[in-house]
Amino acid sequence: MSDIVERVDVPHLNLSSNEASLRRLSGNEPSLPSLERDISGLDASIAWPPAPHDPRERTLISELLAQSSGAVSPAPHGSSGRASTRTTRWEVRAFPVGGRMHRYFAPRGLLHLQLWQPESGVSVLTPSRLTLGRWEVFPVDGWKHPAERVEEMRRVVRRAHRVELPSVAQLGAVRAWFVAREERRALSEHQPAGSESPRG
Repeated sequence: MSDIVERVDVPHLNLSSNEASLRRLSGNEPSLPSLERDISGLDASIAWPPAPHDPRERTLISELLAQSSGAVSPAPHGSSGRASTRTTRWEVRAFPVGGRMHRYFAPRGLLHLQLWQPESGVSVLTPSRLTLGRWEVFPVDGWKHPAERVEEMRRVVRRAHRVELPSVAQLGAVRAWFVAREERRALSEHQPAGSESPRG
C-alpha cells in the first residue's frame, strides 16, 4: 500500500522529518479524497469497537506514520550499536464530507477525527463536544478512556497497547487540516443571509 501514499503539505506547519510523516492517499492539495479503504476483507472474528469507535462508520482520508525507537542492538567488537526503529501506521478516518453525519456534526462542534490502528485495534477520537473536549482512547481496560491532554493520551496508548502515536505536531496539523476547516466552512454555510461574521 505504501506505493499509493503521498505526502500532504499542511500550510504554515513545518513537520520534522525524523518524526511521524503526515500522509494521505491522493493529490497534493489538502482536500479530501473520495477513496474508501475496503475493510470488509478483514477477519470476521474481529470484534469491532462500539460506536463511536467503530472504523466502519467513517471514510479513510489520510494516514499518519509514527516512528518509535526500540532497544539498542549490540554491535560486534565494541562498535556502537543501533537503535531499532518501528513504524506504526495510523489511519485517519472521518465522516464523509457532505454525508448525513458530517452535515449534522460540523456546525455543532461535534466533528472529530478517528485515528485507527488496525493491527492493534486501537481507536483514538480527537477532542470535540462529543467527547467533552477530551481525547478518547478505546480500548483501555476494556472500555473508553478520556484524556484531557494530548501527551496524557499518548502515554495511555503507549502503556496500554505498546504502540506509538504520531507526534503532537502531526496530530495538531491533521486536526487543523480537517476538523477546524470543516467546522468553519459549515458555520459559514449556516450563517443567515446578510449577516457578516465578526472580524478581529
